[in-house]
Amino acid sequence: MRKKAERRWTVMVVPHGSGSSRAVEVSQTFVKALVGIGSVVALTFLVLGVAAIARREHHAQPRARE
Repeated sequence: MRKKAERRWTVMVVPHGSGSSRAVEVSQTFVKALVGIGSVVALTFLVLGVAAIARREHHAQPRARE
């Protein structure tokens, strides 16, 4: 069986001013890896943010006197 060709994209980087443009080819595997890593980083920030808010709310509550 022939292996299906991997999907690829061309990203054009065009600088401001008189710099020359560059074409960068990225594979589907690379894009999937970036999305996976980005998802893990975003989830980590979300969990840390919720934990920070919960901790702040916990410390803001007045303690009951005994």
